[in-house]
Amino acid sequence: VHVIDELSETSKLRVALLIDASASMKPKLAAVEDAIRDLSLSLQARQGSSEIAVFHFPGSAYGEDCKLDLDWTGNVSGAASLFPRLQMRGTTPTGPALLHVIDFYRKSDYGNRNNDETDGMMSDYVV
Repeated sequence: VHVIDELSETSKLRVALLIDASASMKPKLAAVEDAIRDLSLSLQARQGSSEIAVFHFPGSAYGEDCKLDLDWTGNVSGAASLFPRLQMRGTTPTGPALLHVIDFYRKSDYGNRNNDETDGMMSDYVV
């Protein structure tokens, strides 16, 4: 248990935050903002390095399912600054947005190793 606690505090952590900015979320925006602020504080309090990337969906008015707002950064408090720019509108393309973020993870140099689709049979199940 001690080893697991130690690893959870010291391991490198990358978090991709996907914000639902559809019209139905407008009344819940304040709660989402509070949750992201709490997440930011938790990530800053860790001993290990933390990076965050932020997406929102739906993307632009041109049919984009998901949009990258903030690429990987160690400035985890930067996520909260994106809220004034979010426009709550449109439908909720949750599935395509999740697939977009998974693809982003696969294409990035996660953990400083080459993701060349040779991770084995279980790589399709790891998110």
